[in-house]
Amino acid sequence: MKLYNNFKIRTKLISGFLIVAFITLILGSIGLYNIKTISNLDTKMYETITVPLSEMVVFAESYQRMRGNMKDILLTDDPVKINDYEKSISERNQEFEENLKSFQGTLLTEEGKQLTQELFGQKEKFDKIMQDVVRLKKENNREEAILLLYGEGEKIREDMEKSYRRMMEIKISAADETAQSNADSAERAATATIAFIAAAFILSLLLGYFIAGSISAPVRAAVDHAHAMSKGDFTRAVPESFLLRKDELGQLAHAFNEMNAKIRALLKEVINSIAETSAASQELSAAVEEVSAQGQNITSSVEQIAAGMEETSASVEEVTASSMEIQNGAKELEVKARDGNVKVEEIEKRAEEIQGTAKVSKQSAQAIYNSKHQEIKKSIEDAVVVEEIAKMTDVIAEIAGQTNLLALNAAIEAARAGDQGKGFAVVAEEVRKLAEYSAQTAGNIQNVIQRVKTAVNKLMTNSEELLKFIDDKVTPDYDMLEKTGRQYAQDAQFVKTLTDEFAIAASNIAESIGEANNAICGVAAAIEEATASSQEISNNAEETASALEGIAKTSQLQAEMAEKLSLLVTKFKI
Repeated sequence: MKLYNNFKIRTKLISGFLIVAFITLILGSIGLYNIKTISNLDTKMYETITVPLSEMVVFAESYQRMRGNMKDILLTDDPVKINDYEKSISERNQEFEENLKSFQGTLLTEEGKQLTQELFGQKEKFDKIMQDVVRLKKENNREEAILLLYGEGEKIREDMEKSYRRMMEIKISAADETAQSNADSAERAATATIAFIAAAFILSLLLGYFIAGSISAPVRAAVDHAHAMSKGDFTRAVPESFLLRKDELGQLAHAFNEMNAKIRALLKEVINSIAETSAASQELSAAVEEVSAQGQNITSSVEQIAAGMEETSASVEEVTASSMEIQNGAKELEVKARDGNVKVEEIEKRAEEIQGTAKVSKQSAQAIYNSKHQEIKKSIEDAVVVEEIAKMTDVIAEIAGQTNLLALNAAIEAARAGDQGKGFAVVAEEVRKLAEYSAQTAGNIQNVIQRVKTAVNKLMTNSEELLKFIDDKVTPDYDMLEKTGRQYAQDAQFVKTLTDEFAIAASNIAESIGEANNAICGVAAAIEEATASSQEISNNAEETASALEGIAKTSQLQAEMAEKLSLLVTKFKI
């Protein structure tokens, strides 16, 4: 019980509801189990009784139809109909055997199994009789077939019907037993369910009563304690049994107990304070008189202080104006430094552009020099062809001279030959003219080649001088220009650093002056406030004097109130 009381109220309620839920779960499980059991019994009854009975009806019907078909065979002489009846008998015979075999599996007693075996034997005999009847009918022995069917066949029919009725009785008896067993099971399940419901109901009531008692008793005690406190009785203590509890009600009991103790202590302090207040009121009256006398001296001193503060305030205003001028100058100086810094950045940028342009131009000139140097060198080498042409021209001139000599000899020989050599003389003359023309042309070519050689030599000399000029003058000038641009950039960077430092210094000066100015303004404001405060102190001193008179009256009223509080406190029991 003590352990249960230490549980939290939430835990108690949850545990109670869990127990009820568990009981409900068990009750539902039992109900489901009983329902399942009854359902299984009904299924078993259906499978072992109802279905087999329907199978008995089917194979009994099949047997009767086979007998009817046999009669139809005896009554007709049409071979086609006889074949149809034979097919029908075969189908009914198969249907009979299938249902009888299925029915045989549902028989559990030895008698039922024996009857089934007997019925199978009787069925075989009946099949033999049907075959003989059909055979006799086909042999036109109708009378003999009728005697066989209604003689021995009738006897077998009676035996089969007896076996059928007995199996029907066995099944009906089994159905009665199963129905009674199902009814007994349902009654037992209902009885068990009712008993468990009653037990669960009683247990739930006991559990609810137990939980309610565990919660309501401490609550009633807390209510009684609160009523006593509302009437001013703080002497009652919370029962120890409630203080030992660890649940919320135990915490509530501790809270009431602590509240009771604190209120008692508070009342004791109030009583002591009332006594002290009465004594302090008397001392306050005496102190007020002394303060009134000192207040007059304070008033005169404050007036002197206020006059000194006004003079100091005027001096501070002059200092503030001067510092503002200095601060404005420092800010303007900082702006100029920033502008100079911008110009320096532009100079640095242009110097970098010059340096880059010089570098690119140098590279371009160097590339041109290298390219043209190779081309000129190759052209000079190609000029050697002119010498070859001159040599070839000399050879042509020599050949022309020899040709001219041969033409002259041919003319002499033609003259010696007379008329027979006239044609040869004409040819020799033409060859001589051609040789002279060739010699003249070779001379002209040699003159042209000589002029070309002179021009090529001059071109070679000028090209070498041009390349030497580029190598000796242009390239060093580009190097100097690039170096100058780099130096300008370094100088601009140096100047930029100086202007940055100068601007930072000017900014720091302006900031320092601003801070000093703010401090001076603060001093001025403080002086103004001190001046106003001194004036206010002077005014307050007068008000204090009048207030002291009110305090004296208030102290008298306070003494009277202390007496009234003392009377009120006596109503409380501590």
